[in-house]
Amino acid sequence: MVPVFLTTDNPDISLRVVLLFATLCGLANALLLGRLASRIAGDMGALAASAMWSFSPVAIASSMDGLETSLALTMSLALTEFWLRARATGSTRHYIQSGIFAGLALLARVDTVFLVALLGLFELTRKHKKRVLAAAAAAAFVVSPWWIYSYAKFSTPVPESGAAVKMQVKLHQASYLTTPKQIAWATGTIIGAPFVDAKSLREWLFKYPVAGLILGVFLVILFFVAMIWIYKQNQGADPMLALVIHGVIIAFFYTFYLPALWFFRRYLHQTHAVVTLLLAIFAAELWRNRSRRRIAVPVLIAFAFFVALSFFQSSLFTWTNPSMTPDVSLHGAKGYREVSRDVFKILPEKAVLGALQSGALAFYGWNRFTVVNLDGVVDSEAERAIREHRVGEYAQSRGITYFADWPFNYKAFRYFGGIRVAQAEFRIIGEARLQGPDRTLVAQITWR
Repeated sequence: MVPVFLTTDNPDISLRVVLLFATLCGLANALLLGRLASRIAGDMGALAASAMWSFSPVAIASSMDGLETSLALTMSLALTEFWLRARATGSTRHYIQSGIFAGLALLARVDTVFLVALLGLFELTRKHKKRVLAAAAAAAFVVSPWWIYSYAKFSTPVPESGAAVKMQVKLHQASYLTTPKQIAWATGTIIGAPFVDAKSLREWLFKYPVAGLILGVFLVILFFVAMIWIYKQNQGADPMLALVIHGVIIAFFYTFYLPALWFFRRYLHQTHAVVTLLLAIFAAELWRNRSRRRIAVPVLIAFAFFVALSFFQSSLFTWTNPSMTPDVSLHGAKGYREVSRDVFKILPEKAVLGALQSGALAFYGWNRFTVVNLDGVVDSEAERAIREHRVGEYAQSRGITYFADWPFNYKAFRYFGGIRVAQAEFRIIGEARLQGPDRTLVAQITWR
């Protein structure tokens, strides 16, 4: 995106380039999933995997979220494909190519480290140290400029956004979020993909977490059965197995370590891709094994039905009002561009504005307002203030006199704000248009 920002200061042009690029990554993911499926299940597996991903409302929405979600998956799938090729040829050149994609995957999302580590570990078990070293050197060459810059600028090569989100999770855990409910929500997020976004099922499991726990255990068993089958098919640990294990680790990591439920669809995107791959292989195996026709026919009919259902749900994106897209109705408040424009109409010029959800406000208001991040995701001082429950003190020190955010983030601001926020006066001076069931409120703050 750097060349785009160098040639235009129009935020909408930049945003559209991001969306176009991410959508092309989504297309690449459909092709790469087909390629990987074909390695085990032939052309029918390739067709099933690519069709499922192409029609999937989960995949389409994640490819248009304006974030790195689909890009990171492209890098992970390409890394797996190139590593399979390197394993087949034994060529050092191919391992260097794989290492380049490993570095790109780490740059895209740091949680791809699970896949990178598994691939290296599996190669070491085959006593191919030189191949691993070649790949590691190429990966280091790609990622080291960022690590060096990040360490020099921030004293850490690892993004601290995860730590900030983990602090926000504590607010939810203090009121209603329990481990069984985390499992239930993760299970509901995984189980519908890639065919549908199973919002109703997810909410039902969240309401009855015991059912979610049982279904979650069943999912884990199915994953392990699939891993054992792939291990036997390939006569040992190989990159395909590493990809499947990576998907399982991702699910466990976010369910238990960083259970930010509102991010689960993109956090578990790589798990969704693994599920798609396994379903495609399963369907193709049933198609090939005609001796099990009694089982195969009803299963394949169900498979075709769910692909058609995916197509229907995805097609809703093309004719629904953008302010109330299926994405909004399924996932709560969205539409940050329009919200930002509404907020700016309310604020006086050069206002100093605080927000937990500050990204779009800063992106669209950079030359008119000062926007201060308060959730700590991109601000280390704010992250420390949240950890110490003194965000109010930090906000006052930055000269913030306005606060604009969703109603829940007002509660978060008060929860982490300390005595300064408790004593401050908030006067609502306006509100943005309705986004799904929610709307952003703009308040003027008087500090005492």
